[in-house]
Amino acid sequence: MDAQGGGAVWELAWVSGRGLWHGGMNSRDLCVVVGQGGIERGGAQIASIYRAEVVESDSQQTRRDLSAQFSADHVVDPLAQDINTAVAQIRSGGADLVVEASGNKTLIPTAISLVRP
Repeated sequence: MDAQGGGAVWELAWVSGRGLWHGGMNSRDLCVVVGQGGIERGGAQIASIYRAEVVESDSQQTRRDLSAQFSADHVVDPLAQDINTAVAQIRSGGADLVVEASGNKTLIPTAISLVRP
């Protein structure tokens, strides 16, 4: 990958990374990442760098495998397990931060429901 291509990849990661940074993410946080496209994967990796506990969810097995390998502490198959139940089993109060950048408007209520009160 050339320098220009690398910059484009970093820009995708920083879309969600900036939101996490503004959310005040730290090592005590539970960060849930819904979907594992380029923006979400970048956010998960940034959360991992911050040493947050990271939960990643995606319907595609290959994406879940990459998540488990590179950034996730917990991986959820949303077709086999309810994400709200999975997060509640990890931390009863819910997530401190949630990344949802897929553009799928049906996932917005799910993302909101994952955030602790």
